[in-house]
Order: sequence, then structure tokens, then C-alpha cells
Amino acid sequence: MSGTPTYNVVVFAHNEARRITRCLESILSQADEELQYIYVLVNGCTDDTADVVTRFSANQPEVIGVWLDRADKAASWNHYVQKLSGDADYHVFVDGDIYLADNAMPELLAPLKNTSHVLATAAVPANGRSQVKWLSNMQRWGRLAGALYALRGELVNEIREKAITLPAGLIGEDFVVTCLTKGSIEYQQLFAPSKRLRVVPAAQFYFDGLRITNWRHWQTALNRLVRYQVREHQLKLLFHYMQDKQPSQMPVEITALYSELAHLIRYQYRGRNTPVDMLAVRHIKRHS
Repeated sequence: MSGTPTYNVVVFAHNEARRITRCLESILSQADEELQYIYVLVNGCTDDTADVVTRFSANQPEVIGVWLDRADKAASWNHYVQKLSGDADYHVFVDGDIYLADNAMPELLAPLKNTSHVLATAAVPANGRSQVKWLSNMQRWGRLAGALYALRGELVNEIREKAITLPAGLIGEDFVVTCLTKGSIEYQQLFAPSKRLRVVPAAQFYFDGLRITNWRHWQTALNRLVRYQVREHQLKLLFHYMQDKQPSQMPVEITALYSELAHLIRYQYRGRNTPVDMLAVRHIKRHS
């Protein structure tokens, strides 16, 4: 690494017209001369997100809107890594529905700049009922939180050069990126702390919580629980499929595994979580 180190920020935005400005302003408020670009990947939006980003970027040359037809974070992640990442020394990945706490960016980047063996850094939530448990699990197992994390350029370059892509349609790309950081796509990597990944409690982000007095939030909460359960099944299928395979051999689409490994997806009793799991299994079977 020579000269002044640089970094890119990539923001994933799907129907975030109400919140994307807040997110971008929180990033720019902490930007310094090392920032190259902020790519906003507007993916599959049916609201005015694209218009909001276009207006915002008109006076911010470092902000570049990228329009993608498919509403899919994993596919958008692949697009950035394979086509846009370039030669930046560090890459910061941000969900468009969150905003950064003060000093989150410099705190997140500091371990990458100061410790050569660290390949990834994870920010932590600053709010939410599960905040303490979330932080504890991240530190205990060495995991990224998908809302805000950073990767060293060498890791991104290796992923690009080896043509490693995440399965499109995968929910929870942070679990697989955690494994890539640690060296292999294996289930046990999710529970194995590694010197390559550092959780940074001083790097924090905020997100909008759900209110029990708002009936629409109840539907949002149910949809979120079902997505989390679909994610659990997807990861089970992926880890099973990836036994004795290299990261570059991940399937192009996660749905390809729904049929190939259909015997692993079945209804079963899961205690209080049984109704949600039934909805998740039904979703998978409908798309297999």
C-alpha cells in the first residue's frame, strides 16, 4: 500500500426514498480526503429513491447513483465487488435504511489501517431492544452485521479476481461474507472467532425501530421474522452444498438449491417458532 490510503462506500437502497438522504448525510459528515466514491446501488425500487439520489448527487460529485433492475442485496453486492470496487484500499458497506453514529466511519476503518492481519471490521447497533445481545453474539463468534461493515481492499480484490459471487436471492449476505473473511464457506466459521475479523463497539449505527402501537409495524415484524427463517433454511442448504467445494463454486441463484436439496426442507415442530417456520418453508417450496 503506497501513498494515502483510500476507501469507497457502497450503499444498498431498495425503496428507501424516505431515509436515503439521512443515510448519505451521516456518511458525508464523517468523510475525509481519503474517500473516493459513495456508490448508491438503487436496486429494484418502486418508489422515488432514484429521484432522491439523483437530486442529492447533483451537488455531491463523490456520490454516484447506480440503477439496478433487480431488488436483491446479494446481486447488488456482486455488482459492486465485480464491477465498481476498483483499487480502493478499503470498502465500507452500508444499508440505506440506517444512519451512522458520530465517528463511526473513522472508528470502523481504524483497525484496518493499523493492523495488517485484520481483513474485516464490524460496526454494531446503537439502539434496539436486542442491542446488547446482538453485540455479545457478534463479539463471541466474530460476525459482521450486514447494516454496516468494512473490508480490506486485498480481500475484495481476491474475491473479484477469483470470480467469487454470492448466490443471488440469498438473504443475509453478511453471514457468507463473514465466512469468506475467515477463509471458507463452512457452518462452523459462523461460530469461530478469528483475528481476521474485528468487531468495533465504538463504530455504531442507528435504525428505525418498530412501534407496537402501529399495526403496519406488526406486519413488518412478521415479514421480518419470516425472512429470518427463510435465511436460516437458505444457509443450511448453502453450507450443505458447499461441502468440499471452493468459494467460487457457490450457485448463481440460491433458488437452484431449493429443488436440488429439497429433502432438507420440510415442515417440523419448532416450538413457538413453528408458525413462522411453516410460512418460511411454504415460501421456499413455492419458489422451488
